[in-house]
Amino acid sequence: MKTAALTLCATMGEAERPMIRAAAHQLSAAVSAVLGSPWPVSVVAADCADGVPPGSIWIASLIEDVRRSERIEATMQRWRERIEGWSRHGAPRILLTTLFRSVPLSTDDQTSLERLRRLNRMAIALSCETGIEIVDIDRLFSWCGARSLETDYRCRGQRAAELGGHAIAAAIFAAGLDDFLPADVQENANKQHGGILDVAAIFQRRTSMP
Repeated sequence: MKTAALTLCATMGEAERPMIRAAAHQLSAAVSAVLGSPWPVSVVAADCADGVPPGSIWIASLIEDVRRSERIEATMQRWRERIEGWSRHGAPRILLTTLFRSVPLSTDDQTSLERLRRLNRMAIALSCETGIEIVDIDRLFSWCGARSLETDYRCRGQRAAELGGHAIAAAIFAAGLDDFLPADVQENANKQHGGILDVAAIFQRRTSMP
């Protein structure tokens, strides 16, 4: 059986990095369980692009744009240029995560829900225009609730990391890993990973691990 290792090339905020590491771990665990042998998934920073193997999956976040003082049109143009640059590095798949529409209660954070909404709408527009994939963190986190996750748009904390990782891994499985794994392995690994209806039980199991 022919398989190939997977590399996730990530550009995320500092607080979101545990989320991408969780996604890599979950992908590896699900596929390894099906194969009966280790299937490593590595994570590298986007600024290491020159050394990333062709076919790597790129994961990006809008978190750095939340506090920018610029019009959404300027933000969108920067993302067009960024996506074009990544594509030149041979990245056939680029996934962009939405932002959880929840702001902290602290008075020193002036982030507005309107800015988060506009960035999420921009992500959808970029997907339609460029063909990038969307990981809808906002939808999944909203379903679970900010209070139970103990987080906000910054995705801090173990619960946010595990759930966000689940969403990223699920999106990667959903669009296929044909360059890396046979179809039957993908199907069984996706079942092993679990779907949206399994999130509550999976979340409880993962966050209760020592």
